[in-house]
Formats: sequence, C-alpha cells, structure tokens
Amino acid sequence: MIDVVSVADHRFLRHARHLKQSLLSSHNQFHLTVYCDRKELFADLASDCCRVVEIPDMAQLGPKRAKISAFRQAIDRGDFLYLDADVIVLEPLDELCTGNVLTGCADDLSHCSFIQDKQHPWPNAPELRNDIYINSGVFFAPADTKPFFEELYRKSSLNSIWDRYIFPGCLYDNHFLCAFLNLTNQPVRLVDEQRFDWQGFFFNSELQVQRSGNHLVNKINGKILALVVFAGLEQSLDFLYSLPLDV
Repeated sequence: MIDVVSVADHRFLRHARHLKQSLLSSHNQFHLTVYCDRKELFADLASDCCRVVEIPDMAQLGPKRAKISAFRQAIDRGDFLYLDADVIVLEPLDELCTGNVLTGCADDLSHCSFIQDKQHPWPNAPELRNDIYINSGVFFAPADTKPFFEELYRKSSLNSIWDRYIFPGCLYDNHFLCAFLNLTNQPVRLVDEQRFDWQGFFFNSELQVQRSGNHLVNKINGKILALVVFAGLEQSLDFLYSLPLDV
C-alpha cells in the first residue's frame, strides 16, 4: 500500500480528481490524502481510498508554502509518496517507494532561463552551492526523513528564511526544499526522469512518447512512462486535446 499525498487549492480540484482516477486505473494499491484549502469543495473525493484534509492557513500562505505544512503532517503517518495534483499516473509506482532514503528525479534547471548561475541558483543566498536538485512535484519520503521535514517546516514558518531560499516570483516550495537538501546534505536516491518526471513526457516543446499497447513509451529508447508530470505546462483540455489521439 502506497501512502500518496497531494496538495491542491480550489483551482486544482479537477486535477485532483484526475490524479485519484489515474491511481485507480493504473492498478496501484494506494491511499491518497489531498491537503486542500476548502474541505467542502473536495468532499466528493473522500472515499475508502482517499481522505481530504484542510490546511486552514493555505489561503493566507498560498498553496506553495502550505505544501511544506502538508509534508510535515504527512511524515507523521510514515512513508509517503508526494505527487503534484496535476500528475497523471500511468503505471505501478512501487519502484519509487522503496528504501530509507528520500527519492526523486534530478532536475538540471535547464527550463529555468531566468537562473543565470545554475550552481548557485538562490539569489538571496548566493553562497549556497547546488549539489543536488530534484523536482519536488514527485518524490518519495521514507519515515526516516521525519527530522528533515520537521526542520524544513520550522524554517519555512520564518519569513526571513523563506524569503532567503526561494526565487522570488518564480520558484517557491521546490526551491526551498532543494536549498535544505543542500544545506543539510540530505541523502537522495535518484531515479530515471524519463520514466518518472516531466522530461519523459514533454521536453523542449516536443512530445517524447508514443503509444505501444497499453503503455506510453519513449520514442527513442522504449522506456515505459510511469507518470505524466506537467511541471510548467497547463493541464488544460486544449493541451490534452492537442495530443495525438492514441496518446
């Protein structure tokens, strides 16, 4: 059983429904927790395999900063797999959810043209070196990382620390999390981004996959795509309808 966690405000209700349905159709054994801003709007998601938890200060903090609170609450229950609300699950995810080390996909920040120095990408902490950076839209947090997430939450509650380790106007929770991965030398297990991250679906404005049977596979190397991660793309109906029909 995979304990899946996601965060969504009212704007991402439709996406959260898609996430739940995709977990069901991909034959994962899971329980989903959706942390949200208004529990009554997400009531139809609640079921035996899904609970809805309201974060009261999400409206004040915004969903990106409130993610850190969700991580802190989730780790109290043990291991969890975090998925952004607009992720679509295609395959079983057990490969992601093993071991006692935080697991994610490397991100080289190549899609962030506003960052000039990729080795020092925190403008308000220019001395901090980027030795490890992941996309926080998909990661597995084992129970052993509880002290890390407790400290991350404590630091995020301080405006001065939050402001120091984000990229104002561009990157928030992801940048903050990765700053503390580097500050604390947190061990990270990296998995294949062509299977589990945004690079595997749409990269350099080009679709990376084609259909093969009941799978989406990489056009070049045949790797099976496990997750559709939008990360910067809008999961709009217009975009989805623009894809090849078989995809």
